[in-house]
Amino acid sequence: QIAEQVAGEMERLVSITGAASQVTHASELLVDVLEEAARDVAARDAAQQQSGAYDEAAPTEPPSHALKLLLSNNQVGGIIGKKGSTIMQMREESGAMIKVEAAATLTNERVVLVNGVRQAVLAALALIIGKLAQMPKEEAPPPHQRQRTGPGAAAHGGMGASYGMQPWACQRQRT
Repeated sequence: QIAEQVAGEMERLVSITGAASQVTHASELLVDVLEEAARDVAARDAAQQQSGAYDEAAPTEPPSHALKLLLSNNQVGGIIGKKGSTIMQMREESGAMIKVEAAATLTNERVVLVNGVRQAVLAALALIIGKLAQMPKEEAPPPHQRQRTGPGAAAHGGMGASYGMQPWACQRQRT
């Protein structure tokens, strides 16, 4: 599933769901499309350079890809492993740069960045998908433990709901 393009943004959200083998295959196809687009840009730049309309030399190295994965905090913990051992092994085996961004306040999700050439990115994705497939399936938290973020969070008694609290718990109790 591909989200609509947000005006002014260079990124688009692509959701891939299915069995590990299906997600891996879809990821390969996605990277192939990105690589083809990068080759088209390089060919256009080379043609412009030959015509004198472009000054810089055409790149001779394979295109690099940058993918962002949105994972739950629990999934990221599994990717990192004890003392970072799992993510270090994934970096070494794949040759890709794998980085976990710091957790945002009041969210249960984190961004994992995967950068590198095609084979390195695909190897890293396969390792990450394989690890996620081994982890226990996560259940959605019960309604009383869901975090409230966004515009409606502060609509209750002039205060935002705290983590794990029902919105009405933020209202003053009358005596």
